[in-house]
Parts: sequence; C-alpha cells; structure tokens
Amino acid sequence: MMEREDQRRILPTIKVPTLVIHGAQDRLNSTRLSEKIHRAVLGSEFHIIPQCGHLPPIETPEQTARLLGALLEQI
Repeated sequence: MMEREDQRRILPTIKVPTLVIHGAQDRLNSTRLSEKIHRAVLGSEFHIIPQCGHLPPIETPEQTARLLGALLEQI
C-alpha cells in the first residue's frame, strides 16, 4: 500500500451506491481511515464488523454477504 499512489482524491467523484466495510480488529487500516473514505463518498454506507480483521469477505463471509445483499436491494 505504501508504494501505491493515493487515490483518495477521486472518492468524491464516486456516484454509485457504495458500502464501506471495516473490520473492528483491522491492524492494517484504522477505523479513522475507513470513516474518512465513507465521508468522502457522498451517500455511502459505513459498517464496522466486530471480531473481524482486514478481510471481512474471508473472515465474516455471511455478514459481508448480508450487507452487500441489502445494498443491492436498494438499487
């Protein structure tokens, strides 16, 4: 991640339904960073999954799928 170009400047241009999911025990990205992403994408949803680290789709697939399913139902 340190070698990648910072893409946060494009976040306000996102115009599609967006879900920001953060694992409460994520040791790679802080909750604060995920909250900044959420605030930068107008209309996004933000969810913190307890007892989950950096990879919610792998660590908590059922909960991640429920959140994604709910988002898709809104479209």
